[in-house]
Amino acid sequence: MKAFKTYTILALLLFVSICTAQEKIKLEDVIAQNKGKVVVVDFWASWCAPCRKEIPSVKKIVKHYQGSDVVFVFISMDIEKDKWQEAAAKEGIADVSTSYMVGSFQKSDLTKLLNINSIPRYVVFDKEGKLAIAEAPRPSDGKKLRNEIDTYLKQ
Repeated sequence: MKAFKTYTILALLLFVSICTAQEKIKLEDVIAQNKGKVVVVDFWASWCAPCRKEIPSVKKIVKHYQGSDVVFVFISMDIEKDKWQEAAAKEGIADVSTSYMVGSFQKSDLTKLLNINSIPRYVVFDKEGKLAIAEAPRPSDGKKLRNEIDTYLKQ
């Protein structure tokens, strides 16, 4: 358990820049802006077929939690900004307030810290902004992800 607490603290202290369409922002700032809400982060990329296949399931979950204290953040691992923006628009997840691209994901401390070696990957932060689940179930895995979100929503 001690290792998990240390891991959580490191995740919260991490300064990682992610790019919106026009600016850079730190993941910790996105989490802080949504304190009091459960934050579900979807790591994906335009070139990742399994990621794109999960998006309809993600959108169903987003709709299910609409108006609640759950925020969905989409972080693309794309290298080319135009590919990310085009795919995000096509998939209907281009809202600049929740859709980002990791700047240079190969060198990103975030991907190293969370040990993101493959995508899609889902991460859940609790209402206090602490890393709750580093490898959450995929949205297409029935109600598993919803059950996890509900657990943290009740806290």
